[in-house]
Amino acid sequence: MNASANINYFSKYGKDFQEKIFQALLDDHSWASQMMEVMKYDYFELKYLQFLCDRFFSFHEKYRNFPTLPLLVSIIKDDLSAGDDVILREQVIEYLSRMKANPNLTDLKYVKDKALDFCKKQVLKQALEDCVKAITAENYESVLSIMKDAVSKGTPSTIGHDFFEDYEARFTRLTRVCCPTGLDQLDKKEVLNGGLASGEIGVITAPTGVGKSHWLVHCGAEALKRGKNVLHYTFELTETAVGVRYDSHLCGINSTDVIDKKDEILSRYEGNDYGRLIIKEYPTGSASIITIKNHLEKL
Repeated sequence: MNASANINYFSKYGKDFQEKIFQALLDDHSWASQMMEVMKYDYFELKYLQFLCDRFFSFHEKYRNFPTLPLLVSIIKDDLSAGDDVILREQVIEYLSRMKANPNLTDLKYVKDKALDFCKKQVLKQALEDCVKAITAENYESVLSIMKDAVSKGTPSTIGHDFFEDYEARFTRLTRVCCPTGLDQLDKKEVLNGGLASGEIGVITAPTGVGKSHWLVHCGAEALKRGKNVLHYTFELTETAVGVRYDSHLCGINSTDVIDKKDEILSRYEGNDYGRLIIKEYPTGSASIITIKNHLEKL
Protein backbone atom coordinates (compact mmCIF):
# COMPACT_ATOMS: atom_id res chain seq x y z
CA MET A 1 0.00 0.00 0.00
CA ASN A 2 1.26 3.46 -0.90
CA ALA A 3 1.70 5.43 2.33
CA SER A 4 0.99 8.70 0.55
CA ALA A 5 -2.44 7.38 -0.41
CA ASN A 6 -3.50 6.48 3.14
CA ILE A 7 -6.16 9.16 3.05
CA ASN A 8 -8.18 6.74 0.89
CA TYR A 9 -8.02 4.00 3.50
CA PHE A 10 -9.13 3.42 7.09
CA SER A 11 -5.51 3.65 8.23
CA LYS A 12 -5.93 7.34 9.04
CA TYR A 13 -8.30 6.34 11.88
CA GLY A 14 -5.86 3.94 13.55
CA LYS A 15 -5.87 0.25 14.47
CA ASP A 16 -8.51 0.33 17.23
CA PHE A 17 -10.99 2.12 14.99
CA GLN A 18 -10.47 -0.38 12.17
CA GLU A 19 -11.03 -3.31 14.49
CA LYS A 20 -14.23 -1.68 15.72
CA ILE A 21 -15.48 -1.39 12.12
CA PHE A 22 -15.32 -5.14 11.64
CA GLN A 23 -16.89 -5.68 15.04
CA ALA A 24 -19.75 -3.43 13.95
CA LEU A 25 -20.22 -5.48 10.78
CA LEU A 26 -20.67 -8.59 12.90
CA ASP A 27 -22.94 -6.86 15.38
CA ASP A 28 -25.29 -5.01 13.01
CA HIS A 29 -26.15 -6.86 9.81
CA SER A 30 -28.48 -4.10 8.64
CA TRP A 31 -25.59 -1.65 8.73
CA ALA A 32 -23.36 -4.28 7.13
CA SER A 33 -25.77 -4.35 4.17
CA GLN A 34 -25.28 -0.61 3.73
CA MET A 35 -21.51 -0.91 4.01
CA MET A 36 -21.38 -3.74 1.50
CA GLU A 37 -22.59 -1.34 -1.19
CA VAL A 38 -19.84 1.23 -0.59
CA MET A 39 -16.97 -0.51 1.17
CA LYS A 40 -14.00 -2.43 -0.22
CA TYR A 41 -12.23 -4.88 2.06
CA ASP A 42 -8.86 -3.39 1.16
CA TYR A 43 -9.87 -0.10 2.78
CA PHE A 44 -8.47 -1.80 5.88
CA GLU A 45 -4.79 -1.23 6.44
CA LEU A 46 -4.47 -4.41 8.51
CA LYS A 47 -4.16 -7.65 6.56
CA TYR A 48 -6.10 -9.78 9.06
CA LEU A 49 -9.06 -7.40 8.85
CA GLN A 50 -8.89 -7.50 5.06
CA PHE A 51 -8.97 -11.29 5.26
CA LEU A 52 -11.95 -11.37 7.64
CA CYS A 53 -13.93 -8.74 5.75
CA ASP A 54 -13.38 -10.53 2.45
CA ARG A 55 -14.74 -13.80 3.88
CA PHE A 56 -17.60 -11.97 5.59
CA PHE A 57 -18.81 -10.25 2.40
CA SER A 58 -18.11 -13.29 0.19
CA PHE A 59 -20.39 -15.39 2.38
CA HIS A 60 -23.20 -12.86 1.87
CA GLU A 61 -22.70 -12.78 -1.90
CA LYS A 62 -23.16 -16.55 -2.04
CA TYR A 63 -25.87 -17.12 0.58
CA ARG A 64 -27.60 -13.70 0.75
CA ASN A 65 -27.03 -13.57 4.49
CA PHE A 66 -24.21 -12.56 6.81
CA PRO A 67 -22.48 -15.17 8.96
CA THR A 68 -22.54 -15.04 12.76
CA LEU A 69 -19.23 -14.96 14.61
CA PRO A 70 -19.24 -18.73 15.40
CA LEU A 71 -20.01 -19.55 11.77
CA LEU A 72 -17.35 -17.13 10.51
CA VAL A 73 -14.79 -18.78 12.79
CA SER A 74 -15.71 -22.14 11.32
CA ILE A 75 -15.39 -20.81 7.76
CA ILE A 76 -12.00 -19.17 8.19
CA LYS A 77 -10.58 -22.09 10.17
CA ASP A 78 -10.41 -24.19 7.01
CA ASP A 79 -8.92 -21.34 4.97
CA LEU A 80 -6.26 -20.63 7.56
CA SER A 81 -5.39 -24.31 7.98
CA ALA A 82 -4.88 -24.69 4.25
CA GLY A 83 -2.67 -21.60 4.03
CA ASP A 84 0.96 -21.21 5.02
CA ASP A 85 0.73 -17.66 6.39
CA VAL A 86 1.40 -18.35 10.07
CA ILE A 87 1.48 -14.66 11.02
CA LEU A 88 -1.94 -14.03 9.48
CA ARG A 89 -3.38 -17.04 11.29
CA GLU A 90 -2.03 -15.85 14.64
CA GLN A 91 -3.30 -12.29 14.08
CA VAL A 92 -6.81 -13.49 13.22
CA ILE A 93 -6.99 -15.79 16.23
CA GLU A 94 -5.65 -13.12 18.58
CA TYR A 95 -8.09 -10.46 17.30
CA LEU A 96 -11.16 -12.68 17.48
CA SER A 97 -10.19 -13.84 20.96
CA ARG A 98 -9.86 -10.24 22.17
CA MET A 99 -13.16 -9.23 20.61
CA LYS A 100 -14.99 -12.19 22.14
CA ALA A 101 -13.50 -11.65 25.60
CA ASN A 102 -14.13 -7.88 25.63
CA PRO A 103 -16.98 -6.95 23.22
CA ASN A 104 -17.48 -3.33 24.49
CA LEU A 105 -20.19 -2.20 22.05
CA THR A 106 -20.75 1.26 23.56
CA ASP A 107 -18.81 3.24 20.96
CA LEU A 108 -19.93 1.37 17.82
CA LYS A 109 -22.50 4.04 16.91
CA TYR A 110 -19.76 6.62 16.37
CA VAL A 111 -17.59 4.14 14.47
CA LYS A 112 -20.46 3.17 12.17
CA ASP A 113 -21.31 6.79 11.37
CA LYS A 114 -17.70 7.73 10.58
CA ALA A 115 -16.95 4.58 8.58
CA LEU A 116 -20.11 4.81 6.47
CA ASP A 117 -19.51 8.51 5.77
CA PHE A 118 -15.93 7.75 4.72
CA CYS A 119 -16.98 4.97 2.34
CA LYS A 120 -19.79 6.99 0.76
CA LYS A 121 -17.32 9.81 0.07
CA GLN A 122 -15.00 7.35 -1.68
CA VAL A 123 -17.90 6.21 -3.88
CA LEU A 124 -18.69 9.83 -4.77
CA LYS A 125 -15.05 10.55 -5.58
CA GLN A 126 -14.97 7.57 -7.93
CA ALA A 127 -18.26 8.67 -9.49
CA LEU A 128 -16.84 12.14 -10.19
CA GLU A 129 -13.86 10.56 -11.93
CA ASP A 130 -16.21 8.39 -14.00
CA CYS A 131 -18.26 11.48 -14.89
CA VAL A 132 -15.17 13.27 -16.17
CA LYS A 133 -14.39 10.25 -18.37
CA ALA A 134 -17.98 10.16 -19.63
CA ILE A 135 -17.91 13.89 -20.46
CA THR A 136 -14.59 13.50 -22.25
CA ALA A 137 -16.15 10.71 -24.32
CA GLU A 138 -19.20 12.98 -24.92
CA ASN A 139 -21.43 10.42 -23.21
CA TYR A 140 -23.36 13.16 -21.42
CA GLU A 141 -26.53 11.21 -20.65
CA SER A 142 -24.65 8.71 -18.47
CA VAL A 143 -23.39 11.46 -16.11
CA LEU A 144 -26.70 11.81 -14.28
CA SER A 145 -27.05 8.04 -14.01
CA ILE A 146 -23.55 7.68 -12.57
CA MET A 147 -24.14 10.32 -9.89
CA LYS A 148 -27.60 9.04 -8.95
CA ASP A 149 -26.23 5.54 -8.54
CA ALA A 150 -23.40 6.81 -6.36
CA VAL A 151 -25.69 8.89 -4.14
CA SER A 152 -28.12 5.99 -3.65
CA LYS A 153 -25.46 3.55 -2.45
CA GLY A 154 -25.09 2.99 1.27
CA THR A 155 -28.59 4.19 2.11
CA PRO A 156 -30.67 2.30 4.70
CA SER A 157 -32.95 -0.39 3.35
CA THR A 158 -35.89 -2.10 5.00
CA ILE A 159 -36.30 -5.87 4.92
CA GLY A 160 -39.81 -5.49 3.48
CA HIS A 161 -43.25 -6.53 4.66
CA ASP A 162 -42.93 -9.27 7.28
CA PHE A 163 -46.05 -11.26 6.40
CA PHE A 164 -46.88 -12.64 9.86
CA GLU A 165 -45.50 -9.80 11.98
CA ASP A 166 -46.92 -6.88 9.98
CA TYR A 167 -50.38 -8.30 9.30
CA GLU A 168 -52.17 -5.19 10.64
CA ALA A 169 -50.97 -3.19 7.63
CA ARG A 170 -52.87 -5.49 5.28
CA PHE A 171 -56.17 -5.10 7.13
CA THR A 172 -56.11 -1.33 7.43
CA ARG A 173 -58.33 0.36 4.84
CA LEU A 174 -56.02 2.79 3.09
CA THR A 175 -57.21 5.81 1.14
CA ARG A 176 -56.61 5.03 -2.53
CA VAL A 177 -56.81 8.21 -4.58
CA CYS A 178 -57.72 7.08 -8.10
CA CYS A 179 -57.87 8.72 -11.48
CA PRO A 180 -60.75 7.07 -13.39
CA THR A 181 -60.28 6.09 -17.02
CA GLY A 182 -63.77 7.33 -17.83
CA LEU A 183 -65.01 3.91 -18.93
CA ASP A 184 -67.36 2.41 -16.34
CA GLN A 185 -66.57 -1.17 -17.35
CA LEU A 186 -62.89 -0.62 -16.55
CA ASP A 187 -63.36 1.58 -13.50
CA LYS A 188 -65.73 -0.78 -11.69
CA LYS A 189 -64.53 -2.40 -8.45
CA GLU A 190 -63.94 -5.84 -9.97
CA VAL A 191 -61.50 -4.49 -12.58
CA LEU A 192 -59.56 -1.29 -11.73
CA ASN A 193 -61.49 -0.48 -8.55
CA GLY A 194 -61.98 3.16 -9.46
CA GLY A 195 -59.18 3.64 -11.94
CA LEU A 196 -55.40 3.98 -11.66
CA ALA A 197 -53.93 5.24 -8.40
CA SER A 198 -50.61 6.78 -7.43
CA GLY A 199 -47.73 4.34 -7.86
CA GLU A 200 -49.63 2.14 -10.31
CA ILE A 201 -49.00 1.72 -14.02
CA GLY A 202 -51.41 0.92 -16.82
CA VAL A 203 -50.20 -0.70 -20.02
CA ILE A 204 -52.27 -0.52 -23.20
CA THR A 205 -51.46 -3.06 -25.92
CA ALA A 206 -53.21 -3.58 -29.26
CA PRO A 207 -52.43 -4.13 -32.97
CA THR A 208 -51.37 -1.24 -35.15
CA GLY A 209 -54.00 1.31 -36.12
CA VAL A 210 -56.84 0.38 -33.76
CA GLY A 211 -56.70 3.41 -31.46
CA LYS A 212 -54.05 3.09 -28.74
CA SER A 213 -53.02 6.74 -29.12
CA HIS A 214 -56.65 7.89 -29.05
CA TRP A 215 -57.21 5.84 -25.91
CA LEU A 216 -54.22 7.49 -24.21
CA VAL A 217 -55.63 10.91 -25.09
CA HIS A 218 -58.96 9.81 -23.61
CA CYS A 219 -57.25 8.81 -20.32
CA GLY A 220 -55.27 12.06 -20.22
CA ALA A 221 -58.41 14.12 -20.88
CA GLU A 222 -60.32 12.35 -18.10
CA ALA A 223 -57.49 13.20 -15.70
CA LEU A 224 -57.50 16.85 -16.83
CA LYS A 225 -61.24 17.10 -16.18
CA ARG A 226 -60.55 16.04 -12.59
CA GLY A 227 -57.93 18.73 -12.07
CA LYS A 228 -54.90 16.44 -12.50
CA ASN A 229 -51.71 17.60 -14.16
CA VAL A 230 -50.95 15.44 -17.19
CA LEU A 231 -47.66 14.83 -18.98
CA HIS A 232 -48.16 13.19 -22.37
CA TYR A 233 -45.10 11.82 -24.21
CA THR A 234 -45.47 11.13 -27.90
CA PHE A 235 -42.98 9.13 -29.97
CA GLU A 236 -44.97 9.14 -33.22
CA LEU A 237 -47.27 12.13 -33.67
CA THR A 238 -46.14 15.73 -33.32
CA GLU A 239 -46.94 17.71 -30.17
CA THR A 240 -49.52 19.85 -31.97
CA ALA A 241 -51.20 16.81 -33.55
CA VAL A 242 -51.67 15.29 -30.10
CA GLY A 243 -52.91 18.66 -28.87
CA VAL A 244 -55.58 18.70 -31.60
CA ARG A 245 -56.78 15.31 -30.38
CA TYR A 246 -57.15 16.71 -26.86
CA ASP A 247 -59.11 19.68 -28.29
CA SER A 248 -61.37 17.24 -30.11
CA HIS A 249 -61.95 15.08 -27.04
CA LEU A 250 -62.44 17.84 -24.49
CA CYS A 251 -64.73 19.92 -26.70
CA GLY A 252 -66.62 17.17 -28.50
CA ILE A 253 -65.55 18.44 -31.92
CA ASN A 254 -64.34 16.28 -34.78
CA SER A 255 -60.54 16.56 -35.05
CA THR A 256 -60.80 17.58 -38.70
CA ASP A 257 -62.92 20.59 -37.68
CA VAL A 258 -60.69 21.82 -34.82
CA ILE A 259 -58.64 24.18 -36.98
CA ASP A 260 -61.82 25.98 -38.12
CA LYS A 261 -63.31 26.40 -34.64
CA LYS A 262 -60.51 28.12 -32.75
CA ASP A 263 -62.70 30.75 -31.03
CA GLU A 264 -65.32 28.19 -29.95
CA ILE A 265 -62.68 25.90 -28.48
CA LEU A 266 -60.86 28.67 -26.61
CA SER A 267 -64.13 29.94 -25.15
CA ARG A 268 -64.86 26.47 -23.75
CA TYR A 269 -61.55 26.46 -21.89
CA GLU A 270 -62.13 29.84 -20.22
CA GLY A 271 -62.76 29.56 -16.51
CA ASN A 272 -62.39 25.78 -16.43
CA ASP A 273 -60.75 23.97 -13.53
CA TYR A 274 -58.74 21.58 -15.68
CA GLY A 275 -55.26 20.53 -14.63
CA ARG A 276 -52.19 21.44 -16.64
CA LEU A 277 -51.30 19.51 -19.82
CA ILE A 278 -47.75 19.24 -21.17
CA ILE A 279 -47.21 17.36 -24.44
CA LYS A 280 -43.62 16.44 -25.26
CA GLU A 281 -42.49 14.86 -28.51
CA TYR A 282 -39.41 12.70 -29.05
CA PRO A 283 -38.72 11.15 -32.46
CA THR A 284 -38.99 7.35 -32.45
CA GLY A 285 -35.90 5.74 -30.97
CA SER A 286 -34.33 9.02 -29.88
CA ALA A 287 -35.28 9.05 -26.18
CA SER A 288 -33.84 6.89 -23.41
CA ILE A 289 -34.99 6.48 -19.82
CA ILE A 290 -32.42 9.11 -18.84
CA THR A 291 -33.91 11.52 -21.42
CA ILE A 292 -37.34 11.13 -19.86
CA LYS A 293 -35.97 11.51 -16.31
CA ASN A 294 -34.14 14.69 -17.29
CA HIS A 295 -37.31 16.17 -18.77
CA LEU A 296 -39.34 15.25 -15.70
CA GLU A 297 -36.82 16.95 -13.44
CA LYS A 298 -36.97 20.12 -15.56
CA LEU A 299 -40.72 20.17 -15.15
